[in-house]
Amino acid sequence: MKKSLLLCAFIALAACSKSNDKSYIPSSGSPDVFHIVDENLTDKDASWTPATDCRANIAKVLCEVDDENNGSTLDRKCLGGEEQYLAAVEKIYDAFDPITQGAFCHVRRIFIENKFFATAYASQVFTRDADGKYVQLPGGVIGVRKTLLTKAPAYAPWASWKEQQNFARVGELETPLAFPRYQASDELPLLEYALVHEVGHLLDFANQLNNYHNTLDCDMNDIHSAEEYMEKCKPVFAEGSWGSFDWATPFNVKTEKDYTLRSKLCFYECKEVMNPETDVLPLYTGFSKSTFASTYGSTNPMDDFAEAWAARWILQTKKQNIVIKASTDFGVSTEEIYYSERFKQKREYIERFVQGPILYP
Repeated sequence: MKKSLLLCAFIALAACSKSNDKSYIPSSGSPDVFHIVDENLTDKDASWTPATDCRANIAKVLCEVDDENNGSTLDRKCLGGEEQYLAAVEKIYDAFDPITQGAFCHVRRIFIENKFFATAYASQVFTRDADGKYVQLPGGVIGVRKTLLTKAPAYAPWASWKEQQNFARVGELETPLAFPRYQASDELPLLEYALVHEVGHLLDFANQLNNYHNTLDCDMNDIHSAEEYMEKCKPVFAEGSWGSFDWATPFNVKTEKDYTLRSKLCFYECKEVMNPETDVLPLYTGFSKSTFASTYGSTNPMDDFAEAWAARWILQTKKQNIVIKASTDFGVSTEEIYYSERFKQKREYIERFVQGPILYP
């Protein structure tokens, strides 16, 4: 069993299940990482093999969906008309680096979600064997919010909206506050950024970059919350893993890697009480001195890697830079963070990783 799948035992399924025998289970506190557990998958699903033409595979796996249907998750009923989105996705694919392009041979579905609370997601796929044990199937799944295709928002307005949810109740893509606000050196399509981020998750899964293990023997059947899991199993990251740099556990950042007000960050489905605007400058000042590629990346280990992976892509493939402004006079850029001395350990880890061999789900 994949270690990350252990999280399935104590996430409340009522909050994330689509039906009684399929569940979309957020992992390590990330709202865009799921472990799809589907007991209706067939032998055909288990024998699936990756495509050999990654670009051509896009047309085969694009699938616009509404609500979850009965039957296999991988066979959710497509609404039809996906060809209208194909050119946009293929154009983005053509601009990707070879490693990112390679992931599209291993994607079994790209779901275009009409109803989804977050922006995009990535997932592994699991079923159960005759003994009730989890079995990981080959390939991965990516899902994107439909508005990324129909409205084609740019990255900077979306990122500003996402950050401002910490300080104001805002509608979709509304940014009523002056700060925090993102600025891009050039127009950057959000869909392009989202796909790179989600591929980062798939690479994390397949290469076990956030590999951790339990230091105590524990029965996962008797664990029903993250707090209980932490107490009874004492999980720790493997030495040299990505998560070992900044995270004490899969849920807790190391004390020395924390920064002012980080624990108050919330990006999706946040509580009604928002952080005051007076917190903006101290929060981003603290963030600017941290070892995280973004505030979102500082919320959990999986997004920590995916955001760093996306930062590298912005700088090295897109040749762009992003600045997040916390006031008229203060901001911090992706370039400043990624090439800083404090980020060196993570930067060198990624550069070693891209030398290969690269595994895909």
